Amino acid sequence: MKKIVIGLVTVALLAGLWWVYDRYVGNLSPSQEIQRMVSAARLGDEQGFVDGFTEESGPMIGALLALSKTYGHVRVNPITRIAEAEIVDEQIDGDAAIVMIQHRSKSREIPMVWTDSGWKIDAFEMDANWK
Repeated sequence: MKKIVIGLVTVALLAGLWWVYDRYVGNLSPSQEIQRMVSAARLGDEQGFVDGFTEESGPMIGALLALSKTYGHVRVNPITRIAEAEIVDEQIDGDAAIVMIQHRSKSREIPMVWTDSGWKIDAFEMDANWK
């Protein structure tokens, strides 16, 4: 009986440690995710850049990048904007976060949400805030 209790406590402890690691240690903070995307953008890694968006908004961003590249609309290329931005502030509120960036003289808020694969940009929310 004592071995069973010790085994159950050990399993519960390991599960708790795994959850803490997965939630707080193993995943990037919202600012770190933006920095990862900036690095991908600067290296020309479009898929790495698109991976920073939610599952719903990632395909839309990929399509916008393809259109931008096809028609030569370099001015509206989001990779360029993110690559040139500086992170100013980060606010986390549960499963939502706001990362404040500055691009040239403009400050913008980037809304992020917590997903199973870490912090991701919600492009639909960002589009509503940036109009």
